[in-house]
Amino acid sequence: RTDWHPVRIRFRLPPHVPAHAVLCAPTLRVREERLLLDVPYALAVPKPERAGHRIAVAFDWGLNTLLTGGTLHLTDETQPRVLTDAHPLSFRAAGVLAKADRLRIHDERITARIDQLRTLITSRQERGVRPDPLLVAKLAVLQTERERVAKRRTRLNAALAKAAARFMTDHARAAGASVIYLEDLRDMEARGKGRTLNTRLSQTVRGAIVTHVRHTAAAHGIAVVIVPPRGTSKYCPRCLNKFRHHKAPDDRAAGWAWATCPNEACGYSTGRDNAAWQRIGARGLTHQHTTRLDRTAGTFVIRAVVEALDRASQVQHQTRDRTKSRPTTRRPAPGKRRRVPAPPGRA
Repeated sequence: RTDWHPVRIRFRLPPHVPAHAVLCAPTLRVREERLLLDVPYALAVPKPERAGHRIAVAFDWGLNTLLTGGTLHLTDETQPRVLTDAHPLSFRAAGVLAKADRLRIHDERITARIDQLRTLITSRQERGVRPDPLLVAKLAVLQTERERVAKRRTRLNAALAKAAARFMTDHARAAGASVIYLEDLRDMEARGKGRTLNTRLSQTVRGAIVTHVRHTAAAHGIAVVIVPPRGTSKYCPRCLNKFRHHKAPDDRAAGWAWATCPNEACGYSTGRDNAAWQRIGARGLTHQHTTRLDRTAGTFVIRAVVEALDRASQVQHQTRDRTKSRPTTRRPAPGKRRRVPAPPGRA
């Protein structure tokens, strides 16, 4: 320590760091002959509550549409009711998921080629023959390419998880909600669903999304609660009768993505994901007092469903009053637009 000398480093905080943030001990690291300074900071945020919520947002997981959700309200009546405007929000990441699928296929082909080259090299070594230098060079190139593809997949999944978490948190803040309800991921195991669907389920980043949304929501005092998903897309959110699943009327693609209630008094017809997030939110609001803190994961969890409370978690849709109360605002009619350039000398 006699050779140590104090050094004063002056730096400027980036604009995204709040003025009331508490700076922690920095970390110095050298990269490409440049000195980088990592300065973590801490913020005082309100503590998320496990119960007492009146406004909530709920989301359901999907494949093509990664997230489908909306806002729900719990009334202050003696017998509380769950209300929603039934206006769903969707987080579609078709381009990112397609890119991830292409990278996955590319990685599988590279891995198959690497296994083949290793088999050829090992067989020559077992016979006491020197491996072909060309095969060894090809193997090194393919291993480097596989590492590069793995890094690209990691960065893509991380960006997707952060974007989805920000989407849910921003919607909860805009709606004034104090809790975000998500379905439990343990029931979404990728087994017995066919080779293609198993791969798609395994490649999704739902676990990373839950981790990121916990951190982004905690910064604003919003709780994240995991809800059991049993029967969320099986029963009607309005009358809790069993749905009839069939193909969507406007999409003849394979699958049973549409649901219709057989109850003539209800007759609710919607997509399975749209019905699922309503049931998830209603179940979470009616089971608030059963919310527990999972010590291992550090998340709020509703472990079991009480049948009496689940039967009372019917969702009532709010209808907007569209009665005409004032004259229609006149809008200026758009002028005719010229389709070709104006003749010379004419405006």
